Amino acid sequence: MNRQYLTKTELTKRWSLNLIDFYFPKPTLEKPNPRYKRGAPMQLYDINMVKRIEATNTFKNDFKDVLKNKVAGLERARKKREELMMYANGVRINIPDYEKNKLVQKACDHYNNWHYYDDNYASPTSDESFLKRITINYLRHQCTTYDEELSKFFKKVGVREAHDILQERINEAIKQKYEWLR
Repeated sequence: MNRQYLTKTELTKRWSLNLIDFYFPKPTLEKPNPRYKRGAPMQLYDINMVKRIEATNTFKNDFKDVLKNKVAGLERARKKREELMMYANGVRINIPDYEKNKLVQKACDHYNNWHYYDDNYASPTSDESFLKRITINYLRHQCTTYDEELSKFFKKVGVREAHDILQERINEAIKQKYEWLR
């Protein structure tokens, strides 16, 4: 089947929204939204008209500018991601010294304060793997700048990777300090 129209979504994969607004501001055809009865109508653009526009010199020049901006934007994003990774790798991590029994009790108390509605009450006699998990969580969230640092990552390029780096670094520092948490 030879398609005659592109949807606006398909056209935005070829052109920027600014190019669409300038060169083809009104769709050739509008049809009812096939997914949502009350949704905005589906906008269709004649493929032959799209190709004719793309063949013009003015469009080609404008498209080159769009590509330059896109490449520049990708480069800025790469640099911002790199800066955030460097920051996450450079955060100073200080793990406090506690005796094992005191640390486990603090972790249990913290867990129970947050999970008071839960049937799984934490105590120093709880399952060892459970105690290790809640102790690592306690140290990471209550005894380091982890949460404060995460708030600095908010809405930045590379937030997921930076989060993972910081969490891994802190967990490793905790396990280095407290071998029994390995």
